[in-house]
Amino acid sequence: FFVASELLGDNPADNYTGQLLMITLSISEKTKQRSSSLASARKLSKWVLAMVEKMKGPREKNEQSEFDELEAILSDAEESLRRLSQRLHYDAQKWNQKELWALGKESYEVYLNTYKDTKEIIEMRYRYSALLFKLALNVETHENLGILLGMINKDHPRFQEALKLRVQAIEQATSAQRKVLDDKKLIIAYDEFAKYFPKDPLA
Repeated sequence: FFVASELLGDNPADNYTGQLLMITLSISEKTKQRSSSLASARKLSKWVLAMVEKMKGPREKNEQSEFDELEAILSDAEESLRRLSQRLHYDAQKWNQKELWALGKESYEVYLNTYKDTKEIIEMRYRYSALLFKLALNVETHENLGILLGMINKDHPRFQEALKLRVQAIEQATSAQRKVLDDKKLIIAYDEFAKYFPKDPLA
């Protein structure tokens, strides 16, 4: 961990930087240094966003192999950030500690602020919604599910669960939250659920 951190201080080449950031993240994760894991994830996210912009730029023919390598590293980075969110969420469910729930929440936010269109984006946004609901952040749950439902196909396995969770987020809202999640939103949520799943008991 310390060697990789020192090497990062030498401002290595872009491809090497990504690999070193993933090493620091992996070591922190394996040694249960969860706050350090999240700090590494933030740095990795920043690097990913910079490299995505770089990939959009012009390139010389002799740079193609470098860009191919960078593309592979970016794929590994996505997996690393996704795995961290899933691990922190699992730890929060297992130990049910306030700090772990907060770390899990932030790790999803790092991922979702980094990626807008990946193969796993729907699953990640659904899991983030479930975590928000667990924390009784019902307004945020409703907002996030709105984003999810705007990108999900009705045949997707998570579609029904997302619609149901949206109803629950409104039904179980506090009086303060209900000022935002009003009856109009509840009617819309029920109507949309009943439209697609009329035989479900919730309809």
